[in-house]
Amino acid sequence: MKRFAFTMRVKPERVADYVECHKAVWPSVLDAIKRSGIKSYSIFMQGNELFFFMEAEDPAAAMRYLANDPEHARWNREVTGDMFERRLNVGAPEGMAEVFRFEAE
Repeated sequence: MKRFAFTMRVKPERVADYVECHKAVWPSVLDAIKRSGIKSYSIFMQGNELFFFMEAEDPAAAMRYLANDPEHARWNREVTGDMFERRLNVGAPEGMAEVFRFEAE
């Protein structure tokens, strides 16, 4: 399993909206995440900074899948469309380099 992380910023005035919409993510979007091959997906927030973390066998393929999924695209357009300071380019976001990892046996 490979790990993948990236960051984004929500517009400060949209933080509450962003949190609220993630209390009821559409089932069709959750299904798309499953179909993409993502096994674990978390979003952490501090202020308006978001940290996305996921695990998948092929994170790049998973992100490409989501970028082309109609329901995921509709969620991004209709729900979170104007919440970010800047939108990601089409396709997978640039991932962060992992510099430390500890796993207990």
